[in-house]
Amino acid sequence: MDDQHSEGAARRMVQAISTLHQQATSSTKRAAANAWLESFEQSAVAWQVCIELLQGTGQPYPALLYAAHTLRNKIRKQTQSLASGSLPALRDSLANGINRHSAELQPVSLQLCIAMSALVLQWTEWVDVLQYLGCRLTASNMLMLLEYLPQEPSDPVYGKILSGSSAYEWEAQSQYRVRPWSQEVITWLTQVKLEELAPSASQAQCRQLNCFAAWVRLGAIFEAETHHLDQLIGLAFQLTTSGNKDEFQAGSNTVLDVLEYSAEELHLRLMPLMPQIPQAAAQAATSRDMDRAERLCMVFTQFCDYNVSTLGSPSDLGNKLRNGLLQAALIPAYLDAEPTSGAPVAVGPLATCQYLAEHLQTPLKHNSGDMLGPQDTRAFFLQLLHGLLTNLQSTQQHEQEQVTESPLREACKDVLAAVCQLLGPEQFLQTVLQPVGGLTDHAASVEPKVLEAVLVAIVAAAEVISSSIEGAEGADGPQDETAAQRIANTILQLLLHLSSWSSSLGQCAARIQLVELEVMQTLAPALMHHLAATGGQAQDLMNFVLNKTGQLLQGHKADTVVSMSAARAIVQVCEVAETHNMPMPVSTLDGLLQLIQQATTCDVEQELAVALALCLSCIPIRPPASPNRQHYVSGLLQSLPTYLQQLAPQHSAQLSSDQAVSVSAAAASSSLQHARTLMMFMQSWRDTQHCHDQPHQSLNPAAEAFVSCWPLVEQALSSHATPVAVKDRIASCCTAAIRVHLSCSLPVLPGMLQAAAGAVATGSSSAHLWTAPLAAAIDQLEGQQLNHLSRPLLEALSIIDKSAPAQSLVDRAGGDTNPDFAISVLNLTITVARNAIKLQAGNGASSSLPLLDSGLYRAAACAACNHKDVASCSLTCMSSILEASSSSSFQSGEQMVYRAGQSIVQGLLTALLAVSALARVHKVCNIIVEMTGLSYPGGQTPDSCIAGWLHTSIQQLPSGLMETQEQVRFASECSTLVQSVVAERKQSIYAGSPGTANNKTLQSSTVFRHLKKCIRDFAECHQHDVV
Repeated sequence: MDDQHSEGAARRMVQAISTLHQQATSSTKRAAANAWLESFEQSAVAWQVCIELLQGTGQPYPALLYAAHTLRNKIRKQTQSLASGSLPALRDSLANGINRHSAELQPVSLQLCIAMSALVLQWTEWVDVLQYLGCRLTASNMLMLLEYLPQEPSDPVYGKILSGSSAYEWEAQSQYRVRPWSQEVITWLTQVKLEELAPSASQAQCRQLNCFAAWVRLGAIFEAETHHLDQLIGLAFQLTTSGNKDEFQAGSNTVLDVLEYSAEELHLRLMPLMPQIPQAAAQAATSRDMDRAERLCMVFTQFCDYNVSTLGSPSDLGNKLRNGLLQAALIPAYLDAEPTSGAPVAVGPLATCQYLAEHLQTPLKHNSGDMLGPQDTRAFFLQLLHGLLTNLQSTQQHEQEQVTESPLREACKDVLAAVCQLLGPEQFLQTVLQPVGGLTDHAASVEPKVLEAVLVAIVAAAEVISSSIEGAEGADGPQDETAAQRIANTILQLLLHLSSWSSSLGQCAARIQLVELEVMQTLAPALMHHLAATGGQAQDLMNFVLNKTGQLLQGHKADTVVSMSAARAIVQVCEVAETHNMPMPVSTLDGLLQLIQQATTCDVEQELAVALALCLSCIPIRPPASPNRQHYVSGLLQSLPTYLQQLAPQHSAQLSSDQAVSVSAAAASSSLQHARTLMMFMQSWRDTQHCHDQPHQSLNPAAEAFVSCWPLVEQALSSHATPVAVKDRIASCCTAAIRVHLSCSLPVLPGMLQAAAGAVATGSSSAHLWTAPLAAAIDQLEGQQLNHLSRPLLEALSIIDKSAPAQSLVDRAGGDTNPDFAISVLNLTITVARNAIKLQAGNGASSSLPLLDSGLYRAAACAACNHKDVASCSLTCMSSILEASSSSSFQSGEQMVYRAGQSIVQGLLTALLAVSALARVHKVCNIIVEMTGLSYPGGQTPDSCIAGWLHTSIQQLPSGLMETQEQVRFASECSTLVQSVVAERKQSIYAGSPGTANNKTLQSSTVFRHLKKCIRDFAECHQHDVV
């Protein structure tokens, strides 16, 4: 520092703080002031300056607060630098400062209290801590210090300033020092006069409890005397039921801390008081004070959770707690207010009910004498069950709100599932179905709210029954499983009966139908799996689900959400049918096709198309009399030509409005999505049937249907009326057709390739969809097919290569400006590189391939992009081209790499100076190793070429980024390591085992690790010097 004496440093410190607090201060002055203060905080003179400033008069508040905060940090981090003889004076100064500023400048006094707490922990030779502080500090300041003293050991800063010990070890050592004082502190808290702590008794009691809670969290209050603990815990409970907000907060916080951090014997002191809490919570809820009600429920449920054995015992206290739990869990749900948290008040108590039900399951089965007997247990949970059903009926929801989104409904469902598990499904269902006439005698009519509540309970039972059917954990065995199947069938039949009511339930119909579908989705797949595996009537169950859901899908007035849920239920059962390869009758396929044609939304239509594809996958390859797969695919796609024709330029102009064009486009998009879905499913089916040796079979009629529409597809692509979404669907269908049925696609493949090249050349954000058909063609074409189509394929690649958007990627800014397009072109280049030898042979041994030569320059430029995915893809692209060039079968590859060598090395170097450069280190090293395996023109060795390119690249970096000495050192070290890689490669070849000289072997060598360390050190050194 420039100021060597404390007086000058004090003036400058005050001036610097004033500079920071003035709004008109320039950024330059602000930065200078901040830099000076940071240097001042680390200086030795800061101790004296801060103490003198705090002892002086007339200093501004910001300077005093800064001085106190600086002392706090220095004591925490630099106390070991002080001589032990100076610590008493420092202690006295802190005590004087705490008393001096507590009246008018409370924040300053608070910082000094925290500083004193830190000194107590750092200065372990100080023995009479409490005696000294009690004499020097006022009662109010003593209380403030005692509140922060037990919190100080857990401050994470200590884990960073003590070498050789973890934060956990330091916290343990500090607590070991503080904990012995807990008994004395608790005694002082109970004996101090309230008027000495705060102006009012209420404020004093709140402060008293806040300090007590801090020592509770330390975990040491059990060492205090019993009557003192009783006094403070009684005060906490008294304030928990207080009407004053601050008192209530302090009391409830303290009780929660006692429950969480103290031993179980201390909970016994709360047990006689706890049964009063639910009544207070219910009263608060009735008064619409939901935050208070929620807090009281939290106190009560946390006590019950920690003392579940008492809660489940047959004792008098256990009965009182369970009654209280019922009262809290059944706080009416129709109240129009809710806590700040947004969750209903009863959610917490309901979770405790669920915990109690799970806790009582084992004792109930073994009739344990320490817990409730079977009769009392069932009586309690039956009472809870009736209350929940009543509560669910009272839930008020808007017409458009889904019942499945209610937090209270979800909490009730979880509790009901636990109760069902405890009581058994049969007794549970007998109880919940009473409002609708039971399992057998169905009521003639029922209120919508009652029916909805019953269905929620059935959903919960369905989850338990489904687990039993699947043999999940908790099922007792075959008998339990058989009973579950019987009840599942009963529920499904009940739903079929209840569904006749939904049409007359008005605005509640959709919500009830959603619950019905949830039950079906829960039960039907599990039951179908079991029936199919055991030879049962799985087909009948599937027909039942299809009939039930089909009813919900029919009609123009079908609810959208219900329709989507019904379609997903159909997909679920069709997935089970496909898994077990169930026979698929014509009626099922006809019904699905009819539902698809009647669907009101594209999403529902697509779900049903997936279901139909799954069913078509179940049709054997050569059945005696099986449904005709071609018929259903044609039926699903029969409108595709019409929709595409409407989008053609000569037809779209005749549509009456933009809305009509939009409707046609949406229909075409949906049909195209069906085509792709069916193509992929047909291919999956073909793979599972192992029928590749039967080309005469029409195994993918969806691909044939799409290809037959190609002239119309081309017209739609050329039309300005065709939306981008439809063109994207066409791209996906082209890719699928090429991959799943290449022979069918060959006649139109040149047109597909030309369309793809034209779309990619525009540089659109959906270019990745149009590079996919090109990549698929490159991968799939072989032999005579490739020879025949080599010219249009290479022409398409050349169009992309020469396009302006692709050319722009030679500049790094192009990759960051249009990252999706950059990744698309780079990935296509990778595909070309990996098939380079095949493509060259198909091209008549041409010496060049589109995208590869220019691809090296693009990849080199994009390797330095800030976009992580672009950079990663660029490095992979370079590696793929280098790997192809290393093959003797690839002509002129090494010359191509030599021409681009300077750009490659410069791109790698710049990549190490980009954002997240450390993630690029490994690939950069791999590329350098791959470059050492190539032969360069004129007899030049790889290491000499790479060294020259590296020196030139370093010199071309922005001036000032690297010192000349560092440039020379890094270039020399890298060149030496590259030379070692080349030498190791040659040594392996001369040893007669060329296989050991491959790149993967070298990448696990010692010299590669040294090269990687050198490059990583460079990237770490310059990770803030982003170019």
